[in-house]
Amino acid sequence: MTRKLDVPAACPACGAPAVAFIAYGEPVHDIEARFAPTPVVLGGCCIWAEAPRWHCLACDHAWGRAFERPAV
Repeated sequence: MTRKLDVPAACPACGAPAVAFIAYGEPVHDIEARFAPTPVVLGGCCIWAEAPRWHCLACDHAWGRAFERPAV
């Protein structure tokens, strides 16, 4: 199953189009395939109220809220 995400076009800090989705919790073996073509970075097993949803692969800036449900 793949997930369709409303991926930001660019990082708000540097403007690079290299935006990845931050996945929290125990990763599954096919996580990249589930979110393809959006890159995925692992956010760790703990999630908190202000946990970010997006990560810039160019400058490491993180933004958004992980608790926003992605469109399925």
